[in-house]
Amino acid sequence: MKKFPEVKEKNKGKFTRWVKKNMPGKSTCDAAAAVMKNTKKYDEDIVKMANYANNFGCSTKGKSPAKIAPLIAAAAKVAIPLVKKMVVKKAVDKAGEVISNKQQA
Repeated sequence: MKKFPEVKEKNKGKFTRWVKKNMPGKSTCDAAAAVMKNTKKYDEDIVKMANYANNFGCSTKGKSPAKIAPLIAAAAKVAIPLVKKMVVKKAVDKAGEVISNKQQA
């Protein structure tokens, strides 16, 4: 198994500093995605740092809250009605059991 590619101490934070200087207001992950969409526009070193950030930093740390919030909202729209249906079904089943037990007694 390949060893995880570590960043040299002297290069730690280099891409983040570049992002703050060149893309103010963007998160590091958003900037990395932007660089990777148009690699010809940026120096090779910037593209390499963006690629590393995309593959290892951004994917392991998760998505930015702005990107993940719509996904959570969409999942909730699907999950909440399903959970409600399950709860109602369980309650109806339980009520049916209680009625059945009373009728048998």
